[in-house]
Amino acid sequence: MYIKPNRYGHVYDSIIKNARTAQSQGTSTCPLLLIASMDIDALCGCKMLQHLLKQDSIKHRVIPVSGWKDLSKVSEQVRDPNSGYMEVILLNLGAQVDMMDFFELPPGVRLHIIDSHRPYSLENLFQSSSDWAGEDQEEAEDSSEVIVWDDGHVDDNLQAEKDAFQALRYIPERDSQGSEDESSEDELGMGIRRRGFDDEDEEEAEVNSDDQSSTGQKRRKGIAENKDRGFSKREINRFKSRLQKYYDGGANFGQSVASQLYLLVTLKGCEDNDLLWLAIIGLTYQFTSSLIDRDTYDAQVTLYQREVERINLIPQVSTVSRTSQIKLLGPDDRNIRLSDELRFTLFRHWNLYDSMFHSSYVAGKLKLWREKGRKNLQGLFAKMGFSLLQCQQNYTHMDMDLKRSLREKVEAIAPEYGLFELSFPSFVRAYGYQSVLSASDCVECVSAILEVATGVKLDFHSLHGGTLTGALEDGNQGGTLWDRGKGVRRWTEADERLRIREDSPGNHDQPSGNPEFSAQKTDSGLQRPKQDVWWVQNFWMACDALSTDPAFLRCALPLSMALHKSVIRQGTSMIDKQAIKTLRSFRLAVIKDGPDLHVFSHPATLTRLGMWLVDAVRDLIGPLKSNSLGANQKKHPKSFPFVIASLDDARDCYLVVGVNGALQYGDVRKNKFGTAFQEAAEVSGARARHDRFEECVVEVRKDDLMNFVQKIHLSL
Repeated sequence: MYIKPNRYGHVYDSIIKNARTAQSQGTSTCPLLLIASMDIDALCGCKMLQHLLKQDSIKHRVIPVSGWKDLSKVSEQVRDPNSGYMEVILLNLGAQVDMMDFFELPPGVRLHIIDSHRPYSLENLFQSSSDWAGEDQEEAEDSSEVIVWDDGHVDDNLQAEKDAFQALRYIPERDSQGSEDESSEDELGMGIRRRGFDDEDEEEAEVNSDDQSSTGQKRRKGIAENKDRGFSKREINRFKSRLQKYYDGGANFGQSVASQLYLLVTLKGCEDNDLLWLAIIGLTYQFTSSLIDRDTYDAQVTLYQREVERINLIPQVSTVSRTSQIKLLGPDDRNIRLSDELRFTLFRHWNLYDSMFHSSYVAGKLKLWREKGRKNLQGLFAKMGFSLLQCQQNYTHMDMDLKRSLREKVEAIAPEYGLFELSFPSFVRAYGYQSVLSASDCVECVSAILEVATGVKLDFHSLHGGTLTGALEDGNQGGTLWDRGKGVRRWTEADERLRIREDSPGNHDQPSGNPEFSAQKTDSGLQRPKQDVWWVQNFWMACDALSTDPAFLRCALPLSMALHKSVIRQGTSMIDKQAIKTLRSFRLAVIKDGPDLHVFSHPATLTRLGMWLVDAVRDLIGPLKSNSLGANQKKHPKSFPFVIASLDDARDCYLVVGVNGALQYGDVRKNKFGTAFQEAAEVSGARARHDRFEECVVEVRKDDLMNFVQKIHLSL
């Protein structure tokens, strides 16, 4: 079932009531479980929900999960009768899969899904507890339940899908149903197998594929098994076609989890600046990661602007939002302010040259991987009246008059270089007399912590001074590990917990590239890295970074800068070496070696590179063509989607990510690579594993990559 936004408060109250009842009766010491995915939106939502639960004195546990394999292990804990979990909340995961089937919830346990991923699994939305309990009314009243916290999308957009789903599922079955229906279900299912690399033998692989692994079969269950149930064949086919079109339309994103939970906060009357800031960060993450388009973002910003003005009492200064300088009110100033944010990466904490050089928008417009593009950037500074020496020193040390006039001069001169969209409405937060942090700054830092805080070496030595793309000289493990904010107090003390957990067998793969990660051989000959909990450590460090004290977050600024340098260095190298192949329906880029190969073993980092490449080649002009008069004219460029693969030597596979292309900045399209990857794996017979919550991420056996890629175009 699903609930509308105006019912959030009522459902939350029922969660608190059930938890308190369990605690008072002694039936459970920890009745509430929060399961969060490894992204910023889920992390912000988790901290907001924890704040509410602490206010209500509800004991709870938080478990981060990186993929379906981890979630499956957590589901075993939920099914354990001794666990005592009465309420389970999924944060930014689970909406695309039939969770009742996946979890096999014990009686009396409710599962709540707060997820921005689309499309929804229709089973989660329109299947009630009575469908699972049968005709026994008492069993139905005490049965488990799945509740989706909808953002209004269902009532506005899914009425036709609801009618088709209910028609196919709830009409009486006939005995004539047979093997033909089963074959139809196989055709509608997803051929890709989750965790395929871990299968012991073919029989286990089939079980995993049919019963647990295939997301599409779970969420499409019931579409094809109703071929002859009382409707005409034409009606049945029309219903099937409607649902098939719905699921094959591509992945997209709805309202952020942080925004949904901030609505809950307002309904409970608990809003404050800290929770509002978390909601803003969640929204900014969606926009800067190209998960939502500019129009959707602007509409949300307008709502948050009202909240900022309501909660923060700041003197109205007409020039505040039009300059990059923020007027602070004193050492205790913690206010949030609306600001037109420049599209320059971490410009308040870096130097202006590097900030603009590492901006995907500026790099794509000026073609900064070319010598001519770099000269144009220097020419832009000259026309603005900014010396190169000023632009290559830290922004905080620039002349005050230059900082005050930065936005005005940029908006006056930049259009001459094709830079028309250099700012977007956003927010900044003051921390006394320290430099302010913008929402996009927080997103960059927390993203870097989640991706590369542990186990990945980066080049921290060339972060300042306006250097372009300094190359590392010490092979695949160049650079150094991040110091993890040495000397800064962290609240969760993850290091101490990890030392205890390392004494027991680990459950999670480490990233490749660290020499201490040893590989093991499986029965099938595949290499499997030593198990550990590196990403759990990253999660808790990111949680610390979002605390009210920004000290640890500021320590992550160099980490984010070093990560940006690695992305730009790799992208520039691929363009210079013409390593990007343009195929019929997409562009292909494969990373097989290089000093930064180990950096791109994380899907989010590889997606960063893909988005940068999309921006970089968006405005490349295609070949000349002749018009009716015989004169040559430039062909309008076509923005192809990108397929990027990065080699993971330790695991003998490629990490493959599909990134959408768009002709204009701020335009976001539905990502159809999930379906394309699944069908490509099925048709090609490639050994592939889909263990991430994002459908456009897949791991493919090294020897099967080219065969896999050749079949992708069939679904694009």
